[in-house]
Amino acid sequence: MTGSVFHVTPAGLADGFQLQDASDPIVTSPVASGTGEIALKWPANAVRLNVYPLDADAVLHKQQGGAEGGTAPIPQGAYFNIPGKPGETTYIGREEATALAFAFETRGS
Repeated sequence: MTGSVFHVTPAGLADGFQLQDASDPIVTSPVASGTGEIALKWPANAVRLNVYPLDADAVLHKQQGGAEGGTAPIPQGAYFNIPGKPGETTYIGREEATALAFAFETRGS
């Protein structure tokens, strides 16, 4: 895949999308194809997380590992919006190998 499924607003503008999380080390979109869980830490100015599984369905986990607390399916080839707030971590499970494009919607700088 060339490019991104998201339009990115240049740095320094008030609103836009950010294609990396606040983890250390940083996770950058798109995440390479695989089956492991993806943990995305919300940046300080994020208001929403948009995800797009590229090759297969993914699963939103309520907590790390997804065993407790419930899950929600994220269909392959569909945009999925996840609410949250800065500092939180969102967990995305991949039972089948898939790459995952994501973008945090941001407000302010």
